[in-house]
Amino acid sequence: MPEKLKIQKNTVQETLLLPLYGRVQAAKKYPEVFADEYSQKVMDSIELDESRAEMGESSYVIYGLRQKVSVDAIKKYLEIHPDATVVNIGCGMDILMPYIDNGRCRMVNLDFPDVIELRRQIIPARDRETCIAGDAMDFKWMDEIEAEPKKGFIAVSSGVFYYFRPEDVKKLFITLAQRFPGGAICFDAESKWATEQSNKEVKKLGNNGAEMYFGIDNPEKEIMPWSDLFISIYEYTVKDMSKWINPVSFGVKTFLKVGFRTGLFKFIRIDFKEVKA
Repeated sequence: MPEKLKIQKNTVQETLLLPLYGRVQAAKKYPEVFADEYSQKVMDSIELDESRAEMGESSYVIYGLRQKVSVDAIKKYLEIHPDATVVNIGCGMDILMPYIDNGRCRMVNLDFPDVIELRRQIIPARDRETCIAGDAMDFKWMDEIEAEPKKGFIAVSSGVFYYFRPEDVKKLFITLAQRFPGGAICFDAESKWATEQSNKEVKKLGNNGAEMYFGIDNPEKEIMPWSDLFISIYEYTVKDMSKWINPVSFGVKTFLKVGFRTGLFKFIRIDFKEVKA
């Protein structure tokens, strides 16, 4: 039996495993909804003190939902653009390719060098899948992925933009729309009030290095004016996610439905305008 990879405590790498562990827990609790054999295989290769990764049911269900929405957005885009390039911005230990692979698309995982190094040790890349080490705000990665706009482009990002300043999110989205006309991006966000509450809770725990800056109340009104290259902005509804939310426990289901209906947290897709030849 191969030796398990050891992750040092109190490191960024340990934190990166939380969403992975959350997806595994969601799959164990609700296999009919969040089945995820690939995350389990990765977890089996790591030596992790599970007491340091404990989380409530609502947390691991949200980790499961993030993956479900990302996969849903990508697959719908690939129905129209089967040869598209898919980019996971701030990929961490996300595993998307086996769930979206149509035999033609290309998958790019983008994150900081130390994250990509860990990823390469425990998550083998599949055919047409590559990893790029870099900063999302250093737009050189857009040249490295060699995407062809005419074939399509979609980016997804989970749990990442919270930590970006609004002006940086704006710059990134506009640049993507300019570079990849006809493309799209799907991501999660909290309301501004929820972001403030999250920051208060984090500070109570003594962590002053993980402040959240980006919160959105009304995506249509707040993001659409950023650029005339945004053709539409869509916010996932409870109805869109009912097949994933309804099977969970009553308390968590109620929490999620209230949260999404009031806009405390949300999944957003922005579609970019095509440039006519």
